[in-house]
Amino acid sequence: PSPAAAAAAAATGALRWEGLSSTSTSTSTSGTGFGIGFGGRYGYGATPPWETAVVYDPAAFSEYFAWRPGKVVYRAANIVLRLGDIGARAYLKRGTIDERAVCFRDALTALGPAFVKLGQVLSTRVDLLPPAYCKELVNLQDNLPPASREHATAMLKREMRAPPEALFEYIPDEPVAAASLAQVYRARVKGGLEVAVKLQRPGLAESVALDATILRWTAMNARRLV
Repeated sequence: PSPAAAAAAAATGALRWEGLSSTSTSTSTSGTGFGIGFGGRYGYGATPPWETAVVYDPAAFSEYFAWRPGKVVYRAANIVLRLGDIGARAYLKRGTIDERAVCFRDALTALGPAFVKLGQVLSTRVDLLPPAYCKELVNLQDNLPPASREHATAMLKREMRAPPEALFEYIPDEPVAAASLAQVYRARVKGGLEVAVKLQRPGLAESVALDATILRWTAMNARRLV
């Protein structure tokens, strides 16, 4: 089957509750997967669980995304297509090894924080990947494309409950470093003290929660096969 068909099949399997009857009007998780939701605390318009949780709650994430199967299917297909393309390039030896390494890094960057973290781990595993790949993946440590200035301004205003100009004498347009989860600005507060301002990337919590839910389901079902 094509990568897209495989992604659709995987997502369809993920969207099946264990023990869900045709007459049920609500859903509950048993911690073994996630599926299409018909009721419960995380229906449309509900506050996402990562905005209120103080600990990692996979059951809450599963229930939340059960109400949003379109997001799950789209994300699963995107992951399979991008990683499938990388696998095909390696298998068919398309381009030089350096070019394939760059494509691998770009794919992980495009897939977001969870996969950037994976790339950071793999950058140290010369026992698993060729040196060219490890060398390229090192760039994922602190050399990622930064989020926009508008995002930084909006987050500072929301978190500090004041416009940035009321707190800072100077804050640059570009961060001094941008990594998978956050980026750092070298700013100067009122009074002249220089400080480091660390801001999360936009959409970080939802992105990580969705990927964690999909990867957890994948791992749990893979474990059943071995």
